[in-house]
Amino acid sequence: MTTLKKILATAPLNRLKVRTGKDSLDREITDAVVMEVPDLRPWLKGGELVLTSFYSAQGSVEKMCQEVDDIGDLCSCLAVKTGIYLDAIPAEVLTTAEKYRLPVLEVPADLSYSTITSIVMTTLTNEKNAQVMLNHLFGEIIENRDLDPQDAYDRGTLLGLDFRLDCFLVLVMDQPERRFLLDLKNLGERKYHLHCHRVQYGEQILLLFLHREEKPLVQFTQELGTLPPLKDQACGFGICARETEGLRNSYFRGQEALRIGKVIYPGETFYDARRLGILGALEKTMNRLDLSWPDQVIRKLADANLLDTLEHYYTCHGSTKAMSEALCVHPNTIHYRLHKIEELSGCQLENPLDNIRLFTAYFAYRLHRLSIG
Repeated sequence: MTTLKKILATAPLNRLKVRTGKDSLDREITDAVVMEVPDLRPWLKGGELVLTSFYSAQGSVEKMCQEVDDIGDLCSCLAVKTGIYLDAIPAEVLTTAEKYRLPVLEVPADLSYSTITSIVMTTLTNEKNAQVMLNHLFGEIIENRDLDPQDAYDRGTLLGLDFRLDCFLVLVMDQPERRFLLDLKNLGERKYHLHCHRVQYGEQILLLFLHREEKPLVQFTQELGTLPPLKDQACGFGICARETEGLRNSYFRGQEALRIGKVIYPGETFYDARRLGILGALEKTMNRLDLSWPDQVIRKLADANLLDTLEHYYTCHGSTKAMSEALCVHPNTIHYRLHKIEELSGCQLENPLDNIRLFTAYFAYRLHRLSIG
């Protein structure tokens, strides 16, 4: 991933002064564009380094701030050229940028736009080629396409992976937001000193974390389990393992955790394979045995209120208060519905074996394997 920090480390771009947003230099840069028009947003796709002298503002600080407000949540960086149309970057512009944690760079008059865009595009091209190679190698490992171990090792070394010494952890996501990816990357790299690679595999985006020791990776996963849920974001992660086989297992466990977790515990963000692995084993057992009794149980509970209540019984861990709040009904209504579930199913929720039967039926229903008719 091409970050602003990496670009600023390249001469002569190390002459650019960071005026604000020093804590956001790890933002991904997707392009470099020169913008001297008043309406910038329609021209941007997201993640750009925007070069401007605010020529279109004609010296109006208010208009300059309006332009920053217009793109502050979309671009990754604003590079302002001074010394020609603008003597200095107004303090009001910097304050506006700070609302979006948007880095603002000051470009000296003698440094041309073409030099900056050329260096940025060259960096992007080189990293894109490496990204394509990484995506391809990961695909071969996951699909096990006649992969030669020595070849995989040699290619991995070129991309910063050591399959013999590194321990890997794969985070699996479906259409994650760029900010979500960046926050996860920053947490792993800054707090636990992990190395991180982003991988595109099919329609999924993966974050591949690695470290020579397993302990920092485990600590990282433990912290993920304590983070608050984020709307419309979901991430499954597998086990920490070594070598290409371990990387493959980490991916498949993370993928399974994501798929099952989104169904059984909707609304959560992080799904741990260690927590949900037993449900994966349960699904495989049900598929192999082709059990019919879960279907029979669900048909007996073929009422939307009862099925909803059964679902919340498990997602709320059996708490009547939590179920009442989640379903917006009186606790007495919850008690009535639970009693009705027991009556119709012939299962007692307080009986461990009966509870397993009910949960298995609910699990099959949530995975859309049953039709209640």
